[in-house]
Amino acid sequence: MEGRIIPAAEVTPSELAAWHELASRAIEPNPFLEPECILPGLRHGGVDPDLGLLVACQGGEMYGLVAVRHSTGFARLPRAILTTRPDDDDVPVRPVVGTPLLAAGAGAEAAEAAEAMLRAAARSSHLRRAGLLRLDRLHAGEQVAEEFREAARRMWLPYAEIESWQRCVVPYEPPGGAWERSFNGQRARTLRWRRRRLETALGAELELVDRSASGSLAPAIDDLLRLESSGWKRESGTATACDPQKEAYFRELCECFAAQRRLHLLSLEAGGVSVAINCLVRSGDTLFLAKTAYDNGFAAFGPGVELLMRTVEYARGLTGVRILDLCHGPTDTHYRTLFPDHRRISTLIVAIGGIADRALVRSYPLARTTVRRVRGMSYSLPGRARDDAGGGAAEDASHSRPTRRKARAG
Repeated sequence: MEGRIIPAAEVTPSELAAWHELASRAIEPNPFLEPECILPGLRHGGVDPDLGLLVACQGGEMYGLVAVRHSTGFARLPRAILTTRPDDDDVPVRPVVGTPLLAAGAGAEAAEAAEAMLRAAARSSHLRRAGLLRLDRLHAGEQVAEEFREAARRMWLPYAEIESWQRCVVPYEPPGGAWERSFNGQRARTLRWRRRRLETALGAELELVDRSASGSLAPAIDDLLRLESSGWKRESGTATACDPQKEAYFRELCECFAAQRRLHLLSLEAGGVSVAINCLVRSGDTLFLAKTAYDNGFAAFGPGVELLMRTVEYARGLTGVRILDLCHGPTDTHYRTLFPDHRRISTLIVAIGGIADRALVRSYPLARTTVRRVRGMSYSLPGRARDDAGGGAAEDASHSRPTRRKARAG
Protein backbone atom coordinates (compact mmCIF):
# COMPACT_ATOMS: atom_id res chain seq x y z
CA MET A 1 0.00 0.00 0.00
CA GLU A 2 1.30 3.44 -0.96
CA GLY A 3 1.08 6.56 1.15
CA ARG A 4 1.38 10.09 -0.21
CA ILE A 5 0.30 13.69 0.33
CA ILE A 6 -2.07 15.17 -2.27
CA PRO A 7 -2.67 18.95 -2.42
CA ALA A 8 -6.34 19.27 -1.49
CA ALA A 9 -6.85 21.96 -4.12
CA GLU A 10 -5.63 19.61 -6.88
CA VAL A 11 -7.79 16.55 -6.25
CA THR A 12 -8.69 14.77 -9.50
CA PRO A 13 -12.18 13.41 -10.26
CA SER A 14 -10.99 9.82 -9.72
CA GLU A 15 -9.42 10.74 -6.38
CA LEU A 16 -12.60 12.56 -5.39
CA ALA A 17 -14.66 9.46 -6.15
CA ALA A 18 -12.28 7.30 -4.09
CA TRP A 19 -12.52 9.85 -1.26
CA HIS A 20 -16.32 9.63 -1.25
CA GLU A 21 -16.14 5.84 -1.25
CA LEU A 22 -13.74 5.80 1.69
CA ALA A 23 -15.95 8.17 3.72
CA SER A 24 -18.94 5.87 3.17
CA ARG A 25 -17.14 2.81 4.62
CA ALA A 26 -14.91 4.39 7.26
CA ILE A 27 -14.41 2.58 10.57
CA GLU A 28 -15.25 5.77 12.46
CA PRO A 29 -17.32 8.37 10.57
CA ASN A 30 -16.08 11.94 10.38
CA PRO A 31 -18.11 14.30 8.16
CA PHE A 32 -15.63 17.11 8.73
CA LEU A 33 -13.03 15.19 6.72
CA GLU A 34 -15.36 14.60 3.78
CA PRO A 35 -15.20 16.56 0.50
CA GLU A 36 -18.45 18.38 1.41
CA CYS A 37 -16.58 20.06 4.27
CA ILE A 38 -13.00 20.41 3.00
CA LEU A 39 -13.53 21.64 -0.58
CA PRO A 40 -15.87 24.56 0.28
CA GLY A 41 -13.30 25.66 2.83
CA LEU A 42 -10.66 25.86 0.11
CA ARG A 43 -12.97 27.92 -2.10
CA HIS A 44 -13.88 30.43 0.61
CA GLY A 45 -10.76 30.56 2.76
CA GLY A 46 -12.21 28.50 5.59
CA VAL A 47 -9.14 26.24 5.71
CA ASP A 48 -5.45 26.65 4.94
CA PRO A 49 -5.02 27.08 1.15
CA ASP A 50 -1.97 24.77 1.30
CA LEU A 51 -3.95 22.02 3.00
CA GLY A 52 -2.87 18.54 1.94
CA LEU A 53 -4.51 15.14 2.09
CA LEU A 54 -2.37 12.43 3.66
CA VAL A 55 -3.73 9.29 2.00
CA ALA A 56 -3.08 5.56 1.72
CA CYS A 57 -3.97 4.09 -1.70
CA GLN A 58 -3.84 0.77 -3.49
CA GLY A 59 -5.18 -0.11 -6.92
CA GLY A 60 -7.03 3.17 -7.33
CA GLU A 61 -8.84 2.86 -3.99
CA MET A 62 -8.27 4.89 -0.83
CA TYR A 63 -7.86 3.08 2.47
CA GLY A 64 -6.93 6.02 4.67
CA LEU A 65 -7.15 9.82 4.63
CA VAL A 66 -6.58 12.77 6.92
CA ALA A 67 -6.13 16.47 6.13
CA VAL A 68 -2.74 17.93 7.13
CA ARG A 69 -1.00 21.27 7.00
CA HIS A 70 2.33 22.71 8.09
CA SER A 71 2.56 24.71 11.30
CA THR A 72 5.09 25.61 13.98
CA GLY A 73 5.31 25.20 17.71
CA PHE A 74 5.38 22.27 20.12
CA ALA A 75 5.96 22.37 23.88
CA ARG A 76 6.74 26.10 23.56
CA LEU A 77 9.51 25.33 21.11
CA PRO A 78 9.55 26.73 17.54
CA ARG A 79 9.55 23.28 15.94
CA ALA A 80 8.06 22.72 12.47
CA ILE A 81 5.19 20.25 12.65
CA LEU A 82 2.62 18.58 10.42
CA THR A 83 -0.79 18.91 12.06
CA THR A 84 -4.20 17.45 11.29
CA ARG A 85 -6.02 20.52 12.62
CA PRO A 86 -7.15 22.48 9.52
CA ASP A 87 -6.80 25.95 11.10
CA ASP A 88 -5.74 27.77 14.27
CA ASP A 89 -9.02 29.61 14.88
CA ASP A 90 -10.12 29.74 18.52
CA VAL A 91 -13.75 29.40 17.36
CA PRO A 92 -13.66 27.49 14.03
CA VAL A 93 -16.53 27.47 11.55
CA ARG A 94 -17.01 23.72 12.08
CA PRO A 95 -16.00 21.52 15.02
CA VAL A 96 -12.49 20.11 15.31
CA VAL A 97 -13.05 16.35 14.97
CA GLY A 98 -9.70 14.91 13.97
CA THR A 99 -10.40 11.18 13.58
CA PRO A 100 -8.77 10.03 10.29
CA LEU A 101 -10.82 8.05 7.80
CA LEU A 102 -9.70 4.41 7.71
CA ALA A 103 -11.47 1.81 5.59
CA ALA A 104 -13.35 -0.89 7.41
CA GLY A 105 -12.40 -4.40 6.30
CA ALA A 106 -11.98 -7.95 7.45
CA GLY A 107 -8.23 -8.02 6.83
CA ALA A 108 -5.29 -5.89 7.90
CA GLU A 109 -6.15 -3.01 5.55
CA ALA A 110 -6.62 -0.47 8.32
CA ALA A 111 -3.25 -1.34 9.90
CA GLU A 112 -1.47 -1.15 6.53
CA ALA A 113 -3.16 2.16 5.74
CA ALA A 114 -2.07 3.74 9.04
CA GLU A 115 1.51 2.59 8.48
CA ALA A 116 1.55 3.84 4.88
CA MET A 117 0.30 7.26 6.03
CA LEU A 118 3.02 7.53 8.67
CA ARG A 119 5.66 6.57 6.11
CA ALA A 120 4.39 9.28 3.74
CA ALA A 121 4.46 11.85 6.54
CA ALA A 122 8.03 10.83 7.40
CA ARG A 123 9.09 11.24 3.75
CA SER A 124 7.56 14.70 3.60
CA SER A 125 9.42 15.71 6.77
CA HIS A 126 12.73 15.58 4.89
CA LEU A 127 11.36 17.90 2.20
CA ARG A 128 9.58 20.46 4.42
CA ARG A 129 11.62 19.93 7.60
CA ALA A 130 8.57 19.08 9.70
CA GLY A 131 9.84 16.50 12.15
CA LEU A 132 6.65 16.02 14.15
CA LEU A 133 3.16 14.83 13.22
CA ARG A 134 0.33 16.02 15.46
CA LEU A 135 -2.77 13.80 15.29
CA ASP A 136 -5.37 16.10 16.80
CA ARG A 137 -8.41 14.94 18.81
CA LEU A 138 -8.60 11.20 18.23
CA HIS A 139 -11.12 8.95 19.93
CA ALA A 140 -8.80 7.40 22.49
CA GLY A 141 -9.09 3.66 22.96
CA GLU A 142 -11.07 3.13 19.75
CA GLN A 143 -9.80 1.36 16.65
CA VAL A 144 -8.49 4.28 14.56
CA ALA A 145 -6.39 5.73 17.37
CA GLU A 146 -5.05 2.28 18.24
CA GLU A 147 -4.12 1.56 14.61
CA PHE A 148 -1.92 4.65 14.50
CA ARG A 149 -0.34 3.83 17.86
CA GLU A 150 0.45 0.30 16.72
CA ALA A 151 1.80 1.54 13.37
CA ALA A 152 4.14 3.94 15.18
CA ARG A 153 5.36 1.09 17.41
CA ARG A 154 6.05 -1.16 14.41
CA MET A 155 8.00 1.63 12.71
CA TRP A 156 9.90 2.49 15.90
CA LEU A 157 8.55 6.05 15.82
CA PRO A 158 8.33 7.59 19.31
CA TYR A 159 4.93 9.08 20.17
CA ALA A 160 3.34 10.73 23.18
CA GLU A 161 -0.12 11.76 24.27
CA ILE A 162 -0.04 15.53 24.78
CA GLU A 163 -3.71 16.22 25.47
CA SER A 164 -6.61 14.26 26.91
CA TRP A 165 -10.15 15.23 27.96
CA GLN A 166 -13.71 13.95 28.01
CA ARG A 167 -16.29 14.85 25.33
CA CYS A 168 -19.96 14.15 25.95
CA VAL A 169 -21.90 11.82 23.68
CA VAL A 170 -25.45 10.54 23.87
CA PRO A 171 -25.70 6.86 22.85
CA TYR A 172 -29.00 5.39 21.78
CA GLU A 173 -30.81 3.75 24.66
CA PRO A 174 -34.40 2.64 25.25
CA PRO A 175 -36.77 4.76 27.38
CA GLY A 176 -35.81 4.75 31.02
CA GLY A 177 -32.06 4.62 30.35
CA ALA A 178 -29.25 6.28 32.31
CA TRP A 179 -29.60 9.64 30.60
CA GLU A 180 -33.36 9.81 31.15
CA ARG A 181 -33.01 8.80 34.81
CA SER A 182 -30.47 11.60 35.37
CA PHE A 183 -33.21 14.17 34.69
CA ASN A 184 -35.50 13.18 37.52
CA GLY A 185 -36.14 15.25 40.61
CA GLN A 186 -34.89 18.80 40.98
CA ARG A 187 -33.19 18.92 37.60
CA ALA A 188 -36.40 18.01 35.76
CA ARG A 189 -38.40 20.55 37.79
CA THR A 190 -35.90 23.29 36.93
CA LEU A 191 -36.13 22.50 33.22
CA ARG A 192 -39.94 22.57 33.33
CA TRP A 193 -39.94 25.88 35.22
CA ARG A 194 -37.58 27.48 32.69
CA ARG A 195 -39.66 26.12 29.81
CA ARG A 196 -42.83 27.71 31.25
CA ARG A 197 -41.07 31.02 31.81
CA LEU A 198 -39.77 31.03 28.24
CA GLU A 199 -43.21 30.25 26.82
CA THR A 200 -44.70 33.03 28.92
CA ALA A 201 -42.10 35.51 27.66
CA LEU A 202 -42.76 34.49 24.04
CA GLY A 203 -46.53 34.27 24.41
CA ALA A 204 -46.78 30.88 22.71
CA GLU A 205 -45.98 27.20 23.22
CA LEU A 206 -42.51 25.97 22.25
CA GLU A 207 -42.13 23.53 19.38
CA LEU A 208 -39.25 21.83 17.55
CA VAL A 209 -39.09 22.49 13.80
CA ASP A 210 -36.71 20.79 11.34
CA ARG A 211 -36.08 23.71 9.03
CA SER A 212 -33.78 21.72 6.76
CA ALA A 213 -36.87 19.92 5.49
CA SER A 214 -38.23 23.15 3.97
CA GLY A 215 -37.63 24.20 0.37
CA SER A 216 -34.96 26.84 1.11
CA LEU A 217 -32.11 26.72 3.60
CA ALA A 218 -31.21 30.41 3.37
CA PRO A 219 -33.77 31.76 5.91
CA ALA A 220 -32.85 29.06 8.46
CA ILE A 221 -29.12 29.76 8.07
CA ASP A 222 -29.82 33.50 8.36
CA ASP A 223 -31.57 32.91 11.69
CA LEU A 224 -28.77 30.65 12.92
CA LEU A 225 -26.09 33.23 12.15
CA ARG A 226 -28.24 36.00 13.66
CA LEU A 227 -28.65 34.09 16.90
CA GLU A 228 -24.92 33.29 17.04
CA SER A 229 -24.18 37.02 16.67
CA SER A 230 -26.50 37.99 19.56
CA GLY A 231 -24.02 37.04 22.27
CA TRP A 232 -20.34 37.07 23.18
CA LYS A 233 -19.12 35.78 19.83
CA ARG A 234 -20.09 39.03 18.11
CA GLU A 235 -18.35 41.09 20.80
CA SER A 236 -15.17 39.03 20.43
CA GLY A 237 -15.38 39.01 16.63
CA THR A 238 -15.54 35.20 16.44
CA ALA A 239 -19.12 34.88 15.17
CA THR A 240 -19.29 33.34 11.71
CA ALA A 241 -21.19 36.37 10.33
CA CYS A 242 -18.29 38.67 11.32
CA ASP A 243 -16.20 37.24 8.45
CA PRO A 244 -17.82 37.19 4.98
CA GLN A 245 -15.51 34.39 3.82
CA LYS A 246 -16.37 32.17 6.78
CA GLU A 247 -20.05 32.88 6.32
CA ALA A 248 -19.88 31.88 2.64
CA TYR A 249 -17.98 28.72 3.66
CA PHE A 250 -20.59 27.74 6.25
CA ARG A 251 -23.47 28.35 3.86
CA GLU A 252 -21.96 26.16 1.14
CA LEU A 253 -21.07 23.47 3.68
CA CYS A 254 -24.72 23.34 4.77
CA GLU A 255 -25.94 23.24 1.18
CA CYS A 256 -23.60 20.36 0.31
CA PHE A 257 -24.79 18.19 3.20
CA ALA A 258 -28.41 19.19 2.65
CA ALA A 259 -28.18 18.01 -0.97
CA GLN A 260 -27.39 14.54 0.41
CA ARG A 261 -30.19 14.76 3.02
CA ARG A 262 -27.65 14.62 5.84
CA LEU A 263 -28.19 18.10 7.30
CA HIS A 264 -30.63 18.80 10.15
CA LEU A 265 -31.36 22.39 11.20
CA LEU A 266 -33.45 22.04 14.35
CA SER A 267 -35.13 25.23 15.51
CA LEU A 268 -36.79 25.86 18.89
CA GLU A 269 -39.67 28.18 18.05
CA ALA A 270 -42.71 29.83 19.58
CA GLY A 271 -45.17 31.71 17.42
CA GLY A 272 -42.84 31.49 14.42
CA VAL A 273 -39.91 33.09 16.32
CA SER A 274 -36.67 31.09 16.61
CA VAL A 275 -34.92 31.34 19.98
CA ALA A 276 -32.32 28.59 19.43
CA ILE A 277 -31.05 26.54 16.47
CA ASN A 278 -28.84 23.44 16.27
CA CYS A 279 -27.04 22.49 13.08
CA LEU A 280 -26.37 18.74 12.87
CA VAL A 281 -24.67 16.58 10.25
CA ARG A 282 -25.18 12.85 9.92
CA SER A 283 -22.43 10.44 8.94
CA GLY A 284 -22.85 6.70 9.28
CA ASP A 285 -24.56 5.88 12.56
CA THR A 286 -23.56 9.15 14.24
CA LEU A 287 -25.22 12.57 14.37
CA PHE A 288 -22.68 15.37 14.89
CA LEU A 289 -23.59 18.73 16.44
CA ALA A 290 -21.80 21.10 14.06
CA LYS A 291 -23.02 24.45 15.43
CA THR A 292 -25.41 25.69 18.08
CA ALA A 293 -26.77 29.17 18.76
CA TYR A 294 -29.47 30.77 20.90
CA ASP A 295 -30.98 34.23 21.44
CA ASN A 296 -28.92 35.90 24.14
CA GLY A 297 -31.95 37.97 25.15
CA PHE A 298 -33.60 34.82 26.52
CA ALA A 299 -30.45 33.29 28.03
CA ALA A 300 -31.90 33.34 31.54
CA PHE A 301 -34.53 30.79 30.47
CA GLY A 302 -32.01 28.30 29.04
CA PRO A 303 -33.25 27.99 25.42
CA GLY A 304 -30.04 26.21 24.42
CA VAL A 305 -30.50 23.49 27.02
CA GLU A 306 -34.18 23.09 26.13
CA LEU A 307 -33.28 22.67 22.45
CA LEU A 308 -30.54 20.18 23.32
CA MET A 309 -33.00 18.03 25.27
CA ARG A 310 -35.37 18.02 22.31
CA THR A 311 -32.49 17.30 19.93
CA VAL A 312 -31.71 14.13 21.88
CA GLU A 313 -35.32 12.97 21.49
CA TYR A 314 -35.24 13.87 17.79
CA ALA A 315 -32.04 11.84 17.26
CA ARG A 316 -33.62 8.80 18.91
CA GLY A 317 -36.35 8.88 16.28
CA LEU A 318 -33.93 8.72 13.33
CA THR A 319 -33.46 5.25 11.86
CA GLY A 320 -29.90 3.95 12.15
CA VAL A 321 -28.55 6.69 14.43
CA ARG A 322 -26.75 5.18 17.43
CA ILE A 323 -24.78 8.13 18.80
CA LEU A 324 -25.26 11.89 19.13
CA ASP A 325 -21.78 13.47 19.34
CA LEU A 326 -21.90 16.95 20.86
CA CYS A 327 -18.48 17.86 19.35
CA HIS A 328 -17.68 20.37 22.09
CA GLY A 329 -14.23 21.56 23.08
CA PRO A 330 -12.29 20.85 26.29
CA THR A 331 -13.44 24.09 27.96
CA ASP A 332 -17.19 23.49 27.46
CA THR A 333 -17.64 21.82 30.84
CA HIS A 334 -21.37 22.63 31.18
CA TYR A 335 -22.21 19.67 28.94
CA ARG A 336 -20.79 17.30 31.54
CA THR A 337 -23.47 18.32 34.04
CA LEU A 338 -26.17 17.26 31.57
CA PHE A 339 -24.93 14.00 30.05
CA PRO A 340 -23.43 11.02 31.89
CA ASP A 341 -21.77 9.35 28.87
CA HIS A 342 -18.37 10.49 27.64
CA ARG A 343 -15.79 9.69 24.99
CA ARG A 344 -12.12 10.26 25.81
CA ILE A 345 -10.42 12.54 23.29
CA SER A 346 -6.63 12.56 22.97
CA THR A 347 -4.01 14.25 20.82
CA LEU A 348 -0.89 12.31 19.80
CA ILE A 349 2.45 13.70 18.70
CA VAL A 350 4.58 11.35 16.59
CA ALA A 351 8.27 11.90 15.81
CA ILE A 352 8.68 11.51 12.04
CA GLY A 353 11.94 13.46 11.73
CA GLY A 354 15.51 13.05 12.89
CA ILE A 355 17.29 12.36 16.16
CA ALA A 356 16.39 15.69 17.78
CA ASP A 357 12.67 15.23 17.13
CA ARG A 358 12.71 11.67 18.44
CA ALA A 359 14.55 12.73 21.59
CA LEU A 360 12.06 15.55 22.12
CA VAL A 361 9.04 13.24 21.95
CA ARG A 362 10.69 10.57 24.13
CA SER A 363 11.48 13.14 26.82
CA TYR A 364 8.11 14.91 26.69
CA PRO A 365 6.16 12.72 29.18
CA LEU A 366 8.93 12.93 31.79
CA ALA A 367 9.38 16.67 31.25
CA ARG A 368 5.65 17.31 31.62
CA THR A 369 5.47 15.27 34.82
CA THR A 370 8.48 17.10 36.25
CA VAL A 371 7.02 20.52 35.46
CA ARG A 372 3.74 19.60 37.14
CA ARG A 373 5.53 18.38 40.26
CA VAL A 374 7.66 21.50 40.44
CA ARG A 375 4.57 23.68 40.10
CA GLY A 376 2.85 21.70 42.83
CA MET A 377 5.85 21.97 45.15
CA SER A 378 6.06 25.73 44.62
CA TYR A 379 2.73 26.25 46.38
CA SER A 380 4.03 24.68 49.58
CA LEU A 381 7.09 26.94 49.80
CA PRO A 382 6.94 29.60 52.58
CA GLY A 383 7.83 32.45 50.22
CA ARG A 384 5.12 31.47 47.77
CA ALA A 385 2.63 31.19 50.59
CA ARG A 386 3.34 34.78 51.69
CA ASP A 387 2.89 35.98 48.12
CA ASP A 388 -0.39 34.14 47.79
CA ALA A 389 -1.74 35.65 51.01
CA GLY A 390 -1.63 39.05 49.34
CA GLY A 391 -3.91 37.90 46.46
CA GLY A 392 -3.00 38.35 42.82
CA ALA A 393 -2.70 35.80 40.03
CA ALA A 394 -1.88 32.89 42.33
CA GLU A 395 -5.09 33.25 44.35
CA ASP A 396 -7.02 30.48 42.59
CA ALA A 397 -4.16 28.00 42.85
CA SER A 398 -3.70 28.71 46.57
CA HIS A 399 -7.24 27.54 47.31
CA SER A 400 -6.40 24.01 46.11
CA ARG A 401 -3.24 23.72 48.21
CA PRO A 402 -3.56 25.70 51.49
CA THR A 403 -0.60 26.02 53.84
CA ARG A 404 -0.30 26.77 57.54
CA ARG A 405 1.65 29.96 56.90
CA LYS A 406 -1.09 31.23 54.61
CA ALA A 407 -3.74 30.37 57.18
CA ARG A 408 -1.90 32.50 59.80
CA ALA A 409 -1.40 35.29 57.28
CA GLY A 410 -5.16 35.34 56.45
